[in-house]
Amino acid sequence: MDAPIERHELVFLNPDLAGLFAAHLSHRAGVKVAIIDELKRWQSKVPDFPQAFPAEGTFRPQEVDSYATASGFPPPTWQRLPLVEITLPEGKIALNSDGGVGGLMLAIAEPFRLGRSVLMGWLQNEITKTREHLSVGKLQPFTSLKRVETSVADSILGLHVPEPDPFIILLDTLTILVLGRGAVQLDVRDFHHVLAHLLTGWHGPAPGDRTWAEILLRRLRKEGAHYHEVDSIAAVQSFGKRSSVVRGSDGTLHGAQLLVVPECDRFLLPLASDVSTVRWQNWHGRFTARPDGPARLGILRPDPKRSPVNDNFVTWRMAEAPDDRFTVSAPVESRYLQGNKHETITSRIRFLLNHRYEWQIAELKGCIPPSLGPAINLPGTAPCMSYPEGPLWGDDVLSRIRAADRLSRRILESIK
Repeated sequence: MDAPIERHELVFLNPDLAGLFAAHLSHRAGVKVAIIDELKRWQSKVPDFPQAFPAEGTFRPQEVDSYATASGFPPPTWQRLPLVEITLPEGKIALNSDGGVGGLMLAIAEPFRLGRSVLMGWLQNEITKTREHLSVGKLQPFTSLKRVETSVADSILGLHVPEPDPFIILLDTLTILVLGRGAVQLDVRDFHHVLAHLLTGWHGPAPGDRTWAEILLRRLRKEGAHYHEVDSIAAVQSFGKRSSVVRGSDGTLHGAQLLVVPECDRFLLPLASDVSTVRWQNWHGRFTARPDGPARLGILRPDPKRSPVNDNFVTWRMAEAPDDRFTVSAPVESRYLQGNKHETITSRIRFLLNHRYEWQIAELKGCIPPSLGPAINLPGTAPCMSYPEGPLWGDDVLSRIRAADRLSRRILESIK
C-alpha cells in the first residue's frame, strides 16, 4: 500500500545552489517548501581537493557578500588567489592582481608585438576608466550591462592593427572568466568592469569551510522546510490540473502545487527540445611531482579557431605546496558526457596538460555522477517550472545566486 501523500505548495527536485537559494527565498516568503533529493550531492563532496576555478568562486565577492547579508547569512569566508596563468597559442600570460593597474596593463600587452603601440593606447584608455572606477574606494556592484552597440571585439578590429585575433581571444578569455560572456557579447563601455574585478582577484571558499549550498540546506531544515532523501525518484504523476505527485523509490508520495526541476536529462518538460547543454565539469588530479611555485589558477585555450568549450577552455587550480592535488574544469557539452565520450575528453585534457605545461600527472579522474535511471516525462497538465542547472558556461557563484533570485520571483508570482 502506498504511503499517504504529503502535500506541499512547492517541491524542488535535486536542487543545486541556485535551486536551494530559491527554495530559501520562497520559504522565507511564507511558501510551504519541500526538497526531494536523490543526488545527495551535499554528502558526496570530495575532500581536500581545491574548489574549481572559476565556477565555484567569483571575481566579485563583494556582491556575493551583499546577497548573503540581505538574506540573513554571514558573508562567506573567502580565500583570495591573485595569480592567473593564461596559456594561448601565442604563449603564456601571467596576471597578478597584486601588481595593480599598471602591472595588469603591462602583463596584458607584453606578448603582442604587432601593433603594440596602438594596443597600448587602447588599453591605456581602459585603464584610465578603471582607475576612475576604483577611485571611489569599494567596488560598486553593477546589476546590468549596457546593450551591445560596439563590442569589445569590434573595438579592437576598429584599430586596424595587424593580426588582431590573438589579442581579441585574450580579452574574450578575460570577459568569460569575470562576467560570463565573450568579447562579442560585451559592449566596450563595460570592459573596465572586467579589469576592475580582475584586480580584486578570484575568491573561492576557504579550505575546510562548508559550502554555501550546505549552509543553505541546514538553514532550510532548521526552519521547517521538508527535506527527504531518496535512492531515486520513480515517477512524477499528475492528479488534476493543480497538482503533481512525486513518487519515490521508497514508496513515499509528495504532492506539489508547483514542481521546480533543474534543466537536465532526467526530468523532461512537455514539448522541451533536445538541446546539448553546456555545463562545467570537474576532474580531480594528483601530480607525480608538483610543479614549483605558489598556489595558482590557470586557463588553457589551445585552438583559437574553435569555440571555448570542451577541451578548448580548460581551467585548473593548484593547491598550496607541497600538496600534490589539483582540480581541472571545463565547460562541456552534455552530448560529450555519454558513454565512453567522457573518457575520451578526460584523455584529451590530460594530454593537453602534459604537453603544454610538461606536468607529471599521476592520476586524473572525472566527477561525473552516476545515472539515476531513465528520463522522466513531467505531466503536461500540472504546473511545472524549470531553471538552468548550473554552473553553466561562464557562470560563477554570483550568477547562481542571481539566477535563484529571478527564479524565486517567478515562483512567487506563479503561486499567487
